[in-house]
Amino acid sequence: MLIAREIEDLDQWLVADIAVHDAIFSMAANERAHRIVTNLNDQWHRVRIGFMAMQGRMVRSTDEHEGIIEAILAHEGDAAEQRMRQHLNAVREELVRLLVTLVLPFVDNGV
Repeated sequence: MLIAREIEDLDQWLVADIAVHDAIFSMAANERAHRIVTNLNDQWHRVRIGFMAMQGRMVRSTDEHEGIIEAILAHEGDAAEQRMRQHLNAVREELVRLLVTLVLPFVDNGV
């Protein structure tokens, strides 16, 4: 993921991102959560590619993932949970900003 970020290779980064998520789910031994997140990621794949191509998102997401991984490896469950929540909130905020600035202006009657 770090190498892909440095060379700005979105395709390689997405492959690494999937591997990171798979490793976290494997460590958590939560197959149900893994299936749910994989299904959601599959459904929004095209939007995700555009979203990740946004200026700086790959860097921010990689940094967020690093923080989560560091907390997991340090056996700091509360910190890992907090960092995961911060990551998901950041994703949500950027998706909302994307929709408000790039989608809604082109919708005649709102959504």
